[in-house]
Amino acid sequence: MFPAFSEALVAETRAIFLTRTEAAMRPAEAQRVLTSYFARLGVRLPVRASGRSLYDADGHSIFVGVPKDGAAIDAERAQAFARIINSMGGYEPAELPVAAE
Repeated sequence: MFPAFSEALVAETRAIFLTRTEAAMRPAEAQRVLTSYFARLGVRLPVRASGRSLYDADGHSIFVGVPKDGAAIDAERAQAFARIINSMGGYEPAELPVAAE
């Protein structure tokens, strides 16, 4: 179970994410902020995807996507989210497939 969102956590989140642009943050600062934010939610990075679910480093389920477009596409979306979160947290490069236009 996730911890309750306190007024202090909500205020801190606003201060971090709404008053700064990601472009203005240095990569090391962005990684620290992201890792700290997830830690306050009880999520330890890196995350991994399995099916349409995301799990933290301790194996706890942190997100389960609602079935939408079929198992393969839902799993690909979960993998993309895991790669992006891990990359932003400094754990692995985000090598995502790019669709041709």
